Amino acid sequence: MRELGEPIGDPIEGPQELEELKRYQIREIQLKEDPINSESIWSEVTKAVQENQKVLWVTNSVASCIDIYQQAQKKLQDIKAEVLIYHSRFRYKDRLRKHEQIINAFGQPGPVLAVTTQVCEMSLDLSADLLISAMAPATSLIQRLGRLNRRMKSEQEGSRVALFYEWNEHLPYGAAELETGRQLLEQLRELEYISQRDLADIISQLSREEPARVKSAWLDQNWCTYPSSLREAGYTITVLLAEDQDAIWKAAEVRQKKALDKGQKLSRMQAFLQEAQAWSIPIRIPDKKTEWWNWQRRGFYFITEPGYITYSEEVGTP
Repeated sequence: MRELGEPIGDPIEGPQELEELKRYQIREIQLKEDPINSESIWSEVTKAVQENQKVLWVTNSVASCIDIYQQAQKKLQDIKAEVLIYHSRFRYKDRLRKHEQIINAFGQPGPVLAVTTQVCEMSLDLSADLLISAMAPATSLIQRLGRLNRRMKSEQEGSRVALFYEWNEHLPYGAAELETGRQLLEQLRELEYISQRDLADIISQLSREEPARVKSAWLDQNWCTYPSSLREAGYTITVLLAEDQDAIWKAAEVRQKKALDKGQKLSRMQAFLQEAQAWSIPIRIPDKKTEWWNWQRRGFYFITEPGYITYSEEVGTP
């Protein structure tokens, strides 16, 4: 905005007394095994839920999220703790239900373990007593810490522990992104107790690589442009499951009838597409052996081949 000659207002600061509260203690766990089998992590989880606390475990992939959730059900089966899962690869309507379950569980008395992916960083407004997180970029780690001891109002309430462990997979983050997270934790090692102000001060000092220049047909070619994608391809496509089509059509018929009763015009296909959003699900882009681009389409959505996806309302799909 400054380049356009428009004034930039002063940043809006949060309440200083809240920013300076010592909310967090940081601990790093060096693992020789997969975190799902780490007794050092599970002992912390078990202790927390036995003390009636809320635990948030954030991992970086849907597959590991499902594995940790299923392991938690075994590990905590003798403890009356609610075990929940939340990630991006649910039907939209199921994801909304999972979101509501976690928010409700963290808002009520009783021990809870919620196993999530990075979708929690922006979408979950909750306050955990214990945070467990895989390594991630510095900005992601700060977002995750924002779900720990979130409701703290005074020093008398005390700080809460965040446990971090290394992430050795090559996706979804690159080496440079993960290095920013390691730099952040290296700075935090010097502090016994940490406030949001401390995090802001440290993140402002972390080194950042100059972003690589990318070519944009829209912005760089002046008057000489041509049709092209505005962004790089992601890792998922949004589909409807072949097994859900009959249920979607039935729901669409109900929607269409309600519209007609109100004197509104709504075609059968329009009703289907409106209803389909609730049933849509992002899946990993299939490999080249699967000619998914030849799948049947309904409006914006590809329809998977029958049996292609194994879907569970409980855990979604990897």
